[in-house]
Amino acid sequence: MIEMHTPGVDVCELIKLVNEKTRRLPPLDSTNGKKNVSFSLCPEFEPFSFNDEYFPLPKKNSYHLKEFLNYHGERFIDNAYQSILQRKPDQQGKKTFLTRLEKGELTKTNIIGRLRYSKEGRSHKIPIKGLFIPFLLQLLYQVPVFGIFFRLLTAIINLPTIFRNIQVLENMIFSEQLMLKSAVHSHSNHISKLNRYIKDLHIELDIAISSNTKEIKSIREKVQTIAEDFEKRHKKTVKTQLNQHKDIKRSLSTLSDKITLQLDKSSKTHQQLVNMEYQIDILKASVQNSNEPPNDEQLYPSQKDTEKHIFDNMYSDFQDQFRGSRQEVKRRISFYIPFVQSALAATGKGIVLDIGCGRGEWLELLAKQNINARGLDLNRVMVNRCHEMHLDVIETDAMEYLMKLDNHSVSILTGFHIVEHLPFKTLISLIDESFRVIKPGGIVIFETPNPENIMVGACNFYTDPTHKNPIPPETLEFLIKARGFTKIKTHRINLMKETKYLDDNNMQDINDVLFAMSKEQDYAVIGYKE
Repeated sequence: MIEMHTPGVDVCELIKLVNEKTRRLPPLDSTNGKKNVSFSLCPEFEPFSFNDEYFPLPKKNSYHLKEFLNYHGERFIDNAYQSILQRKPDQQGKKTFLTRLEKGELTKTNIIGRLRYSKEGRSHKIPIKGLFIPFLLQLLYQVPVFGIFFRLLTAIINLPTIFRNIQVLENMIFSEQLMLKSAVHSHSNHISKLNRYIKDLHIELDIAISSNTKEIKSIREKVQTIAEDFEKRHKKTVKTQLNQHKDIKRSLSTLSDKITLQLDKSSKTHQQLVNMEYQIDILKASVQNSNEPPNDEQLYPSQKDTEKHIFDNMYSDFQDQFRGSRQEVKRRISFYIPFVQSALAATGKGIVLDIGCGRGEWLELLAKQNINARGLDLNRVMVNRCHEMHLDVIETDAMEYLMKLDNHSVSILTGFHIVEHLPFKTLISLIDESFRVIKPGGIVIFETPNPENIMVGACNFYTDPTHKNPIPPETLEFLIKARGFTKIKTHRINLMKETKYLDDNNMQDINDVLFAMSKEQDYAVIGYKE
């Protein structure tokens, strides 16, 4: 026999739900050897009902004791409170009366009498017929000694009534037992039918699940095949697109190089046209103002000036090839931005003057920091390139420009790779003029190749044919300090590469050479004016 421990579960409803869900499944193809499953109906069951309806006592103006005695347990207590005290029982009172009633310490008549003749009960004045004498007898039973004899006498007198009540109770219990046996038998038969039905249902469900499992497996295999095919096609498409992108990128890179080269050629051509236009203007003016043809001095008044710029295009190309890209140069010299900002804060609003500004990387970097800066350079091609980027650059000799400036008119003076181009006397004059024009609190920054790196000092320095002599850091420090600057600091930058030294004590000399070959390629001396 199956024991049902889950309350509120209707087996028939559960089976009906399974049938409904099964009917919604798509029919299986019988031609493929798959069985069409149809679940049988659940055995009908008529639930057995006990006549145990509860009807509380209605509210009335008066009651009879017998009306209360028809109720038992909690229902008796609830009806007594509702009818006599006109309220629901409090938890403590209900618990006390119910406990003493179950133990036999109090009878129903005792409880009715106690409630009726309590202070609260007397205030409601609900008449209860047939209560007084039985309640009085109950009170007499509680009198010591006398109560025992009085209870015995009453019991003897009521023996016929007691026997009759016992017989009635026995017949009622027997009748209830027959009803219970009938109900149990009916439930047992129904449970047996349910067991058989559930067993058949399990078999049918197993068949359906097996059929669906095969079909699902087939569908999964098809989906897996489709997914694998899609993944292969997707990878092939992505690979093709990546190759196309690489080809486009290479084409764009090649095109960019060609455009850059063409722009450089156009810039040079433009400069040549400007010079030719200048000479044509001179010819026109000469023809208009004189009937005689212009002499060589009139036609070429800037011959010496032109000779000074004869190598400008070539040196500009030289810088593009050996100096490095603009991005790389800006990355290296961005190291000096904090020093500039600190000096500007110390001197108030001022200007940064960059001598030998070249392609203008430093000026461009300062402009992005909203720092007022001006560049000086003699190379006309580089100056024009700076003008195209809207940078403040003047084509002039640095020494001539500095000599025209007032004392304390510049906050910071910088020169990147300029001092190695100057003769010794010119270098000293440059330092002196820098000290004169810089404001108190301002700084000078000179960056130059570092000959401590033997590759730089012995080879790379001379790649630029306009270089004079390499200057060791200690020498430049001494010169700047000797001409009045203080707080001299040297910063070595642009490390060549990480060096792997030989792990052998006998190779220390070789390691020293490796160290000298891998030191920083540039250094800068920064001096402060107090």
